[in-house]
Amino acid sequence: MYKYFLLILVLILIGACTSSKRVNMPDGSIGHEIDCSYDPKGFPGSMADCYNMAGNICVGRGYKVLSTKGGNTITTGGAMATIVERRMFIKCK
Repeated sequence: MYKYFLLILVLILIGACTSSKRVNMPDGSIGHEIDCSYDPKGFPGSMADCYNMAGNICVGRGYKVLSTKGGNTITTGGAMATIVERRMFIKCK
C-alpha cells in the first residue's frame, strides 16, 4: 500500500511543475505560454517561476512579456477551495 501512495505522490509532483508550450502568434511568429501555477513540489508557484522559465526558454536573446495572469480564484462547489493560476505569454527577441 505504501508503494502505491509513493507512486501517486510522485506522479502528482511531476505533473505540477512549471511548464510551457509554443503558440503561433497572430503575426506568424512563435510565442510561448508559460504556466507557473505550481512549483515542482506541488505548492503554489510565483510569477518569479514564470520569469525564470522565460529566461530558460529565450537564453541569450531576451524576451518581451506580452501578457500575464496571476492571482487566486476562490470557487465554491460544496466546499471552499482556492485555485492558483499564474500564466505568462512571452515572445523571444
